Amino acid sequence: MSHLDRRTFIRSSAGVALSSVYAKPFQVQAADPTAITFVRLPIPPRLQWDELDGYCGECSIQQAALAYGTYVSQYVCRGIININQRSQLLVAVNDQTVLTALRLTSAAWDCNRSANPQFQAYYGWVKQHLSLFHPVLIVAYAQGLADPDYDHIMLATGFSSTDTTTYHATDQFLFNDNYSIVVLNRTASTLTDTRKMRGNGALNEFCIPTNVC
Repeated sequence: MSHLDRRTFIRSSAGVALSSVYAKPFQVQAADPTAITFVRLPIPPRLQWDELDGYCGECSIQQAALAYGTYVSQYVCRGIININQRSQLLVAVNDQTVLTALRLTSAAWDCNRSANPQFQAYYGWVKQHLSLFHPVLIVAYAQGLADPDYDHIMLATGFSSTDTTTYHATDQFLFNDNYSIVVLNRTASTLTDTRKMRGNGALNEFCIPTNVC
């Protein structure tokens, strides 16, 4: 994704959890209170188009919509925003236009109500929505890029943890990065970094922002 100043939008809401009036519940493995809970939404990865600054947001919504029985191409997804395909789909900027057209409801993470660094609180919010069978659009920094807000959009699809509400460094987190043909699994402690990407970002191509999610 090319640089675009969207900090005011990111501060108001970044993560987006999706649901549908037509959705049937996904299954969550049962677990007793002392066991590990496994949540995995059955959403196979798809590959994004890289033309015109990349279709990562469109690909993420495409995957989520398919989980609810709706197919929309990445081209059509962007065309809902701009027929000439020149406007990227951006979380908290114009994604709601597409979600409304597809009859998907959503809830947004409110950055203004969380102190920095926000990642741990944000991660707990993502877990809560995944446990309710809501796929979540997440934003990330990417190695070698420099947008101050985020560079890439991905889809969170599951986790394993001792609970469904709180950050734990040892959690396992499942997501589709729109480049891999398999669902990716990362330990929660490796998921986040600052814009400089010199910590977890030195070893991982994508990291969720540490401060403003």
